[in-house]
Amino acid sequence: MRLNYETVGPQYFQTMRIPFVHGRDFDERDQDGAPGVVIINETMARRYWHGGDALGRRLKLTKDWLEIVGIAKDVKYRSLREAPQPFLYLPLLQDYRSNMILVARTVIEPEKMFQPVRVEVAAIDSEIPIFDFKTFDEHVGISLYLQRMAATLLSIFGLLALSLVAIGLYGVMAYSVSQRTRELGIRVSVGAERRDIFKLILGQGVVISVVGLLAGLVAALAVTRLTARLLYRISATDPVTFIVIALLLLCVTLLACYFPARRATKVDPMTALRFE
Repeated sequence: MRLNYETVGPQYFQTMRIPFVHGRDFDERDQDGAPGVVIINETMARRYWHGGDALGRRLKLTKDWLEIVGIAKDVKYRSLREAPQPFLYLPLLQDYRSNMILVARTVIEPEKMFQPVRVEVAAIDSEIPIFDFKTFDEHVGISLYLQRMAATLLSIFGLLALSLVAIGLYGVMAYSVSQRTRELGIRVSVGAERRDIFKLILGQGVVISVVGLLAGLVAALAVTRLTARLLYRISATDPVTFIVIALLLLCVTLLACYFPARRATKVDPMTALRFE
């Protein structure tokens, strides 16, 4: 059985704001030579102990028996989109590692703390090398690199598709106006106002677009389950997203129909009468 684990120092859970469900944090009692201890997360407690009652129980890691002194809340370990998985924490004082990550929480801008942290570490031991400074936002950003790249590419393709839709709709409406030149001229000659012609052409374009928009919304709702796993902290059926996109498409539709409709208002009725 393979489990994910980390070696952590004192006050790690306090610094990372990881609450405890049961038990305690590592402290000065957990020194090298003292009885081995371990902290596990909720998922591990529920999976391997009936009812999650793991506090005070023991587990064997390699050749050593370790007592479970705490049960911490589940957090994300490798990816923001991962499902809860069993995880355990070992105390640094009992599981020394030469290569560790120092986590510091600050109330000011994190970038301003790089130099003070260097000074404090050097005061403890000037020979300890410190490298690869990152803010927490940068650290999370690295884990989301592939998702952000995919989102960027999809956004570019989406804008390209939106541009093609606008051009196509404009072409269809412009062609429709050119085919109805005589009809529009006759309407004007028998008393139709210019604004009536404008509303007529614009309304027809909007009706076509609304029908397509409704069909697109139904199709989008049908495939949301395929995209749910790619999203983080947002629902695949987020109503704000659907409303904003629908309004954006409607605005593009109005813009694409505006110029053909305006062109229709400039039809000379005498052209149509001479033709007839």
